[in-house]
Amino acid sequence: MRSLEICWTMPRSGVISRYRSVWFGLKKEKSAKFSLLLQIEDDGPGIPEAKLVEILQRGVRADEHMQGHGIGMAVVSELTALLGGQLSASTSETLGGMKWQVYLP
Repeated sequence: MRSLEICWTMPRSGVISRYRSVWFGLKKEKSAKFSLLLQIEDDGPGIPEAKLVEILQRGVRADEHMQGHGIGMAVVSELTALLGGQLSASTSETLGGMKWQVYLP
């Protein structure tokens, strides 16, 4: 059930309503450590590398001009850790904005 919470929270963390192009995928992983990959990418401006660690804390938002409480990615990070998974952030090669990946056992 917690993995469904991650699926619900990731795209609702302000991404979908802000950008023209958003891609969300779910794929079965074939590794010894992880069995599932959740991935979301957008065409937004991205997040500076220095701020990536900050936004995984409750109450910190990547974009202070948007409404929100700053808990979305913090919840994703906490649930991912609770489930023994791994969260990674990088630049989307296809859309140019953020790419978030959640690997779950």
